[in-house]
Amino acid sequence: MSCICLGGVCIPYSAILPFLAYLVKWILEKLGLSRLWTGKKQSSTNSTNGCCKDGVCTLPPKIPATTPASDRKSPKSLILIESMDEFETIKKSSVSLDVPIIVDFTASWCKPCKKIAPFFEALSESYDAIFVKVDVDELDELATECKVSMMPTFVAFRGGEIVDSTAGAQEESLELLVKKISSKLV
Repeated sequence: MSCICLGGVCIPYSAILPFLAYLVKWILEKLGLSRLWTGKKQSSTNSTNGCCKDGVCTLPPKIPATTPASDRKSPKSLILIESMDEFETIKKSSVSLDVPIIVDFTASWCKPCKKIAPFFEALSESYDAIFVKVDVDELDELATECKVSMMPTFVAFRGGEIVDSTAGAQEESLELLVKKISSKLV
């Protein structure tokens, strides 16, 4: 097999292109130009709360805090967080509504994350909480703040503070976390 040897390290030719791609991506992220790599446009907001994009709001419907938990409706979809501002807005909303947040820290390349994703979505339709997905490659600042060291990691917030977490693609431990922090919808 052909390779390039530098010092005591030999790199096969087939690994050079992926290494260069990773290096370019890392440089663009450090320069704040990661949108050139991903092709995503700079997020623009159409309202003052920082959660709406192109006229579609990603927050769950506003539920008065006086509404009993049994009468609340789940957002029926997962909220994808792409910025710290979006997360802070959702966190403030959850505090005012007295509704917990369950965050799924995931990555597009993570097979266990993909395996448990349908179960996480099913839980979002059954429990009174705000269910959020965060791609650690896109929002590593939040992952660092929540001390995420592996994927998938699920973190529960109540009152704007972390109250519990679990890691790994085990349905039982994820459901136990959700049951501890929120009530089941009828």
